[in-house]
Amino acid sequence: MKKNDMFKKIEKLYFNKSYNEVTTQEIWDLFWINKASLYHYFSSKEILFQELLNYSFENFMKNLEEILDKDLDFFIKKFLNYPFESKSLFATIKQNNYCEKNKFIIDIKNKQKETFDLLYLKFKKKYWFNKEKTFILFSLLDSLSRKKCINWGCYIEIDSLLWEIKTLFINK
Repeated sequence: MKKNDMFKKIEKLYFNKSYNEVTTQEIWDLFWINKASLYHYFSSKEILFQELLNYSFENFMKNLEEILDKDLDFFIKKFLNYPFESKSLFATIKQNNYCEKNKFIIDIKNKQKETFDLLYLKFKKKYWFNKEKTFILFSLLDSLSRKKCINWGCYIEIDSLLWEIKTLFINK
């Protein structure tokens, strides 16, 4: 079995549980394999989680690069809806402030910085944003997606949000 196929199954365990709550027994049970077989792929649960986090982040960044090449409306809609449309470990971590609660905090924060750096480069080129303006927009969108405001009970139409965000950030 390929690691990426394993990651697709394993990351689902972390959607509703923290790193400490997921047991190696649960992981073994996913594949009906013994401990020795799993340790052939990953020497520890920590290494497995680290590789899983990297896999999930790479998928997130590929998606981000694709949507950044579209117009601002498309980007904002997709960024806000990513945690719901593309359930992944990285999206779950972002939604649940996971980085504040576990031993992978430095790596997760570095991945967040890498996300910001990509946004900054694209927005600087496309909209002439400085770092501060990019940071404010990124923080706003990240917070909105984390709060599930778009899909869970705020009763605000996404098009209204788009108009307000564009009014705040794009001078026209």
